[in-house]
Amino acid sequence: MSVRPVPPLRRPAAAAALIVALSVTLAACADGDSARPAGSRASGSAGDSCISDFDPAKDYFLVKSTVEHAKNFTLRYEKSYQVLTVKEPYPKGKPESYVLVKCGAPKPKLTGDLAKAQQITTRSRACTPPRPRTYRC
Repeated sequence: MSVRPVPPLRRPAAAAALIVALSVTLAACADGDSARPAGSRASGSAGDSCISDFDPAKDYFLVKSTVEHAKNFTLRYEKSYQVLTVKEPYPKGKPESYVLVKCGAPKPKLTGDLAKAQQITTRSRACTPPRPRTYRC
């Protein structure tokens, strides 16, 4: 029996899969109706939550996820977006950052290392935590 080597993951495909998985995991459950800042209303279908009446002074992430066991990425919160940095996106690769912008917020003007970062608009849906640290969406 011969074993064929597995071709290495293509960088864009791996990055896209990571972004989709993390944006769903991290953003989907962090914005239920009870956590929505005053003055921001949901738009779209039932359960969708986008910012309307954007206020740049408000923190739209009242509930923030923390990373406990993963070691290859960091997550930082700003008022209306998250910065997800993959420390080594592929073997010996340089760190890559992605800016996850909350639906309804304008894309931020980024400088420095983030100036060329890909910006992705995320839409989240409300979910209810049945017990601490476990979320059902």
